[in-house]
Parts: sequence; C-alpha cells; structure tokens
Amino acid sequence: MGNKHTRSRKYVYLCIAILTTALCFGCTTMTSLGKRLEAYDHVQRGKKQFEEKDLQGSVQEFKRALSLNPEKTPGDRALFYLGLLYAHYDNPGRNYGKSLFYFQKLIRDFPESGLNERSKIWIKVLKDLEEKQHEPVKSIIIRSQEKSVENNKTQEKSIANKGKKLLDMGNFKEAIEESRQVLSQFPNTPPGDEALFTIALIFADYRNPNKDYIKSLLYFKRLINEFPHSTLREQAKTWIEVLDVIEKAKQVDIEIEEKRKEVTR
Repeated sequence: MGNKHTRSRKYVYLCIAILTTALCFGCTTMTSLGKRLEAYDHVQRGKKQFEEKDLQGSVQEFKRALSLNPEKTPGDRALFYLGLLYAHYDNPGRNYGKSLFYFQKLIRDFPESGLNERSKIWIKVLKDLEEKQHEPVKSIIIRSQEKSVENNKTQEKSIANKGKKLLDMGNFKEAIEESRQVLSQFPNTPPGDEALFTIALIFADYRNPNKDYIKSLLYFKRLINEFPHSTLREQAKTWIEVLDVIEKAKQVDIEIEEKRKEVTR
C-alpha cells in the first residue's frame, strides 16, 4: 500500500510540474504538454490493467499512450510494456515477433532510456527462442499456453538499485555479489525478491560470458516460491515461460540428434 501511495504522489507531482511548465509557454507547447500528460494517464491505466490481468485492455492503453507521445517519455515505458505483454504467458494474443519489434523500437527510438538494457536482454532471449521454433517446439508452446496461472502483479520500481546498476553496466561479478548480499540480509522480505530477480537477469543476459538459462530459471522460480506477494512475480513467470520453451527445445534437438546417430550407425 505504501508503494502505491508513493507512486500516486510522484505522479501528482509530475502532473503539477508539467502544468506549471505549460503556463510558461505558448499554445503549441500547451498542446504538446497536454498530449504528454494524457499519455502518462494511459500508461498509469495500462499498468493498473496489467496488474489486474486485463491484458488486452492494457495493450490498448499502452498503444494509446504511444500514439500521443511516440518520441518522448513515457513512450519508452509504453514500448517496454507492449514488448512484455506480447511475450506474456497468459496473453491469448501472445506474439514473440511483436514483442521483439517493440523492444527493438524502444532501443532505436530511445537510446538514452533506462529500460534499454532490460530490452536488450529480452531481445537476445526472444531471438534464441525464434531459432528454436521448429515443429516439435511449436507443440510445446501450444501446450504451455493451456496452463492456468494465478493473478499476480508486475514490477514497478527498484529498491536494490546498486545491483541493477552494476548489471546495466555489464559488471556481472559485482552485480551478483551485491545482489547476494542483499538477499542474505532480506531472505524473506523485499528487496530480497529484487535481488533474486537481478541474479536471474544476470544469468539470462546475452552479454554475460557465463550466461546460463538453467540458473536463470532457478532464480526466477525461487522468487515465485519464496516471495508469493512480490510485485516481480508477473515478470518472473513470463521469463520462466520463455526460458522453459528454449530449454525444452534444446532437449528436443538433443533427442533428434541421438535418433539421427542411431539411424546412421
């Protein structure tokens, strides 16, 4: 509840700041700032609908935000959430190609956005998944779409900032050490969940020479099991869904290769 009140206050302050700035400029600027403020409204509604599992409504809200403010914040946030929504495990309109498009557009259109590194990780994972989409894997994806899942919430703001900053910088060793220290201090309460999320991202990061999707899966699953009320569970479940498909695809490849060897003996 405290985090929601804090976010609400920050949003009110942002609105006041934008309106105050608007009073200092002419009609053109007023129109531009008005559209930007309206875009923030749609982003806020989109996040709320995402939390309530109204995924289709959430997609529409973020698309409206993007149409109003395509070149400035919160356009980058709208793009990030659209990428996430189209990769979402419980979205009947799930489309990894669209997800990839929105993450790539974010990086291209918002080179200074703080969401870029997260988007790059998603892009590499989705491309790995794309490479595995031969026929046996399609049946795995169809089966995975049929699973029922509980209603969870999405990530908002980071508390364990240092580990995430180190991850964004590509300093994986220190990022893991920092996150593990946080986890040892907060094994059952936030920001322990964020520490687990950061470690999982480290092992999924395309830049990490020790990238390991199995380890990434373990940490995402730990987050879900050990922090049942974490706001990061929704994103963790989406990650698990995608990484599971990739790992199952690898197993299918191994089995196919073993069969091929048996035939050629």
